[in-house]
Amino acid sequence: MSRSLEDLNKEFRKDVDLLLTYCSSQHITMVPFCTLRSVQEQAVLWRQSRRIQVIEKTIKLLEKQKAYYLAQVLEEVGPQNGEWRTDAPPGFSWHNFGFAIDSYVSVQTEKGEEAIWGSDHVGYEVYSTEAIRMGLTSGRYWKKDDCVHVQKPSKTVLEHFQNYAMIDQIQQRMNEK
Repeated sequence: MSRSLEDLNKEFRKDVDLLLTYCSSQHITMVPFCTLRSVQEQAVLWRQSRRIQVIEKTIKLLEKQKAYYLAQVLEEVGPQNGEWRTDAPPGFSWHNFGFAIDSYVSVQTEKGEEAIWGSDHVGYEVYSTEAIRMGLTSGRYWKKDDCVHVQKPSKTVLEHFQNYAMIDQIQQRMNEK
């Protein structure tokens, strides 16, 4: 999983730079911790909070939709355990395309830098409000709050491409690079 802003889409990177600069001007330190994410990493995060029946059903759906590569990735990462991290299966997160970033609020304490994860911190309000003002999408206002997440497209990956097989082909090509 990349933390590098260099791995973001170039146009989105410009927006992210402006967003982080704005937050800094408001005395809010946002620290990027996830930019580009491989479909394998996405599969691990998605699987870790899912029951096997849901995973098997999703693999069958991907195969039925001719997204064979993504189905194979989802199967090959194997069993995973952990808390919920994402609702997007592999290939269906804008992180997989370099159009999303996750950043946490950092504050200085007497012990040093401390990450703040609670979405009620004012830093996430500043981050989210400015992202929306810039025409970006903030995960803070989703049904399942994802206050660290900002992305460029407002549509989901599937709404944008409208075709599982196309998403599969794009992700397979990206993985080969």
